[in-house]
Amino acid sequence: MNPVLLSAAFGLLKGATMATHSRSPNFTMDVAGPLFEEAIYRGLPLYTFGNRVPRGLTALHFAADHVFSEHRLFGLDGAQAAARFADVFAGGLLYEMAFRRWGLLGAFAAHAAHNFMCGVGAKVRRG
Repeated sequence: MNPVLLSAAFGLLKGATMATHSRSPNFTMDVAGPLFEEAIYRGLPLYTFGNRVPRGLTALHFAADHVFSEHRLFGLDGAQAAARFADVFAGGLLYEMAFRRWGLLGAFAAHAAHNFMCGVGAKVRRG
C-alpha cells in the first residue's frame, strides 16, 4: 500500500465530492504548506525521537491543531469539527506512514499530492 498514491486518491475524491473544496491548485497550498507542516508535525518529532513516537501520534497532533485553528477562524460547529478531525487525522496517518517509509521527502510528497489533487478534484467537479 503506497501512502503517496492513497493520499492523492483521497484528495481527488475529497475535492470532487465536497463543496467545501472549491479552490484551484496553487503553490502555497500545494508546496509551501505541506513542506512547512511536514517539517513541524512529522520531521521534528520523528527525527528527534524516532520509533519511540507511537504510531498515529503525529497525526493526532496534526488533526487537533487543524481543527482548533479552523474552529477559531471559521466557527466550526461540533459535527463539522468532528468530521474535519477525522478527515485530517486520516491524512496525517498517511503522511506519517510515508515519513516512516521514505523520510521527510515521502511525507511531503504524500501531503502535497493530497492537496494538489483536492484542487484538481474541485476543478473537475466545477467543470
